[in-house]
Amino acid sequence: KVTANNETLIDYDDWFEKRIYDWMVNKRGVGDKVPPPYTELKTDRNSIDIWGRRYTFSDTGLPLSFVSQGKSLLAGEAVLEVYTGGKKLPISVTSPFVFAEKTPGQVSAVSQIKAGEVAMELKSTTEYDGFTLFKLTYRPVDNKPVRVGRIRLKVPLTGEYVRFYSAAGDTMGTGILGEVVPQKD
Repeated sequence: KVTANNETLIDYDDWFEKRIYDWMVNKRGVGDKVPPPYTELKTDRNSIDIWGRRYTFSDTGLPLSFVSQGKSLLAGEAVLEVYTGGKKLPISVTSPFVFAEKTPGQVSAVSQIKAGEVAMELKSTTEYDGFTLFKLTYRPVDNKPVRVGRIRLKVPLTGEYVRFYSAAGDTMGTGILGEVVPQKD
């Protein structure tokens, strides 16, 4: 109720019910055990085998190929572009992609890359169901200030096999995308 000068301006009643669902309190699925029908993750130098799929990463740590049931989901290698002063900077690898941690259901990797005076660390975590999370952090080389105009990630998807995508920006929610991939792309 909102009042002013002893007069009711708004009389509104609202309620909120907090429901506790089974998945909120049940610990099923928590831990390192991979549930059927999924299989444990297998790795080699720069690839992960995931229940009918193989993800291969370049030295930058970005996807080189994602193959599912023998079909390529990428039309080419993923590319990171960094712009400063309106110019695209060349990317170089300072520490190539390497697996950092491995469990039967999760694999983490890290790489270090550089674009001009911008140093970057790319961490990825791939789970037994194929979900892969990439986290890119960047900072100026030698802590000298640098103005970054844009950082762009290009992932060329194969429209024939990839129908949907979802992408999220930083934790501040500056960019969340989810769309249908056009048939022609």
